[in-house]
Amino acid sequence: MEFSLPQIGPEAKQLATGLMRILSVNILLSGLNSLFVIQGLMGSGEGRAVMWLTLETLIFFGLLVGGLYALGHFTPLLLTTTAVAAEGYLVVRSGLVVRKKWRTWA
Repeated sequence: MEFSLPQIGPEAKQLATGLMRILSVNILLSGLNSLFVIQGLMGSGEGRAVMWLTLETLIFFGLLVGGLYALGHFTPLLLTTTAVAAEGYLVVRSGLVVRKKWRTWA
């Protein structure tokens, strides 16, 4: 993979490649979130559930970032991984909520 910056060093290239790989997982998770949250919950008038899921995810992300900071591992790579983990948390939680509410929608 070549970058458009001619003076980029090998360490920066390795970090950028790692970040792009981690963020590529986020594409799948964002798509699933759109399916569960926007189509599943917002489409059925469950705005309150969406608000709570968003708040839960924010708290989860904050705890992870706080933990990274407290342990002295506050790096771009781990911060990006934490963001993807929070997105994964939202997918799992929203999937469970949609599954639970699916029985009452039919």
